[in-house]
Amino acid sequence: MQLPFRAVRSLLASKDTSAHNENTVVVALAGWLELGVGRRATVDQRRQLVELVRLPFLTSSFIGDILHGLPWMREVLNQSTLLAAFQFAVASEATRARLVAEFASHPASPPSMRYFRAPRPASAVGKLVFDWSVELAHIKRMVADARLWNRVVEAQSPLHYFA
Repeated sequence: MQLPFRAVRSLLASKDTSAHNENTVVVALAGWLELGVGRRATVDQRRQLVELVRLPFLTSSFIGDILHGLPWMREVLNQSTLLAAFQFAVASEATRARLVAEFASHPASPPSMRYFRAPRPASAVGKLVFDWSVELAHIKRMVADARLWNRVVEAQSPLHYFA
């Protein structure tokens, strides 16, 4: 969230940056642009970053349900690029491989094809683990509030509260 623009651009551009899938790249970029240092990014800087997102490797549901809700994506992408990315996202693996190979062999492809690069390397992290704690006093307040609003908690043990 605190990285400068050049560092974020460098991470997105690196062939070594891995991700579970490209959806996570967009979520991280959204956090940086909407909540972090990126709030001050210029239109040109946002365009540069969006061009580094490998759109075709987003899931089709993410393209259809999420991208249109991100104003910084809408200011950069046109409908034909989104449609091409969606078609690529639902294509078979063989078709995807052929399209990526065609792009690689024709560097002077149309600008909308710049998104059609090889996928990022898969992340070595197979499962995210979060370690967090909540003070028992806070949980007791939540239980008291639940009772106040007639949402009765039957069990009284701390183990029940954590469960």
